Amino acid sequence: KKSIKDRSYDRKSTDSDHFPIEFEEEFFSRNIQFFGSKNFDKIKNSYVVVIGLGGVGSHAAHMLARSGIKKMKLIDFDQVTLSSLNRNAVADWNDVGSSKAIVLKKKLEKIIPNIRVDACVEVFREENAEKLLHERPDFVLDCIDDVSTKCQLLSYCVKNNFKVMSSLGAALKSDPTRLCIGTLNDAVKDSLASKLRWRIKHRMK
Repeated sequence: KKSIKDRSYDRKSTDSDHFPIEFEEEFFSRNIQFFGSKNFDKIKNSYVVVIGLGGVGSHAAHMLARSGIKKMKLIDFDQVTLSSLNRNAVADWNDVGSSKAIVLKKKLEKIIPNIRVDACVEVFREENAEKLLHERPDFVLDCIDDVSTKCQLLSYCVKNNFKVMSSLGAALKSDPTRLCIGTLNDAVKDSLASKLRWRIKHRMK
């Protein structure tokens, strides 16, 4: 079986027309084996928005791309800094000072040639939520580290029936066996979750 190096393929191109289906199937062969073809098609055809591209969001977006997600929107106002390099999924020394969203978009397009990534360099706010989420994504990932902004995003998602997953109080914790996935109401002894519950409750009145 010939490798991708032996076949005529312009690997510098990010145009999906230059990424034949057989290359895509080989690239994602392990994913297809694990999920099955039908389930992988669901993943591939999903649209996900990731908000906040630091140590959580950059890794989440990176793994979503490698999992087969074809369409993504990345939202973050901040730049790559020297102090953030050790926890950013894909940024390197040359990216310091550049937009986190644009850097991540370019890196993902190099890894997955036919992915479609929209990079938005702006702060998520309630007043621009409709503009940023007007395409109604299948899933929203809240990877924001600011309580007020998280509250605005989660409140908007609840009001508009968006599926959303939020990263909460796992920072500075060292026991992965205690990590839980549940609703906001399920969280116990999580100060960030408690603050969000209280704020969202009052916003939704």
